[in-house]
Amino acid sequence: MAKQSFAGYKEVRLPDNRYSDSYKNPMSATFRYEYALYEAACALFGSVTCRSMCIERLRLYFLDLKHHTDPKEEGAADDPLTEKASQKTQMSIRDEIESLMKRDVLGKINFPSMHECHAESRAIPDENGAHTFVFTDGIYGFSLKLQMPKKGSPKGILVANLDD
Repeated sequence: MAKQSFAGYKEVRLPDNRYSDSYKNPMSATFRYEYALYEAACALFGSVTCRSMCIERLRLYFLDLKHHTDPKEEGAADDPLTEKASQKTQMSIRDEIESLMKRDVLGKINFPSMHECHAESRAIPDENGAHTFVFTDGIYGFSLKLQMPKKGSPKGILVANLDD
């Protein structure tokens, strides 16, 4: 077989160390809180179907966290000077979102008998990389958007009823 010659073709070799293990996506904290919000909203319904593929990506960011703190590390978490004090766990994020759901969502959405309904959900990406979650059964619906600052914990959840 004859060798092909490509005019103007130049092979580029990248250094092997270009990928660093220390890179952290600046949106990873937002994605983790968003997945916890999605889980908490799904728990309000009898069943939920989601066709958005980005939910799996959000779930992987969330599963990257420890499930809970080890009993050996609890003493270290009480000391604000240690690095362990600032680490979030899946349980701590779920607890934060659960309190925000009670404060901002429950009682403000118009969706009768949602605990018996099958809902369809969508995750709509925003221009900043965050997501808005829409839940509907075809008649009633609402959307949830996390108010997330650049750093820290979420400030609240924006709720919009779709039947208004």
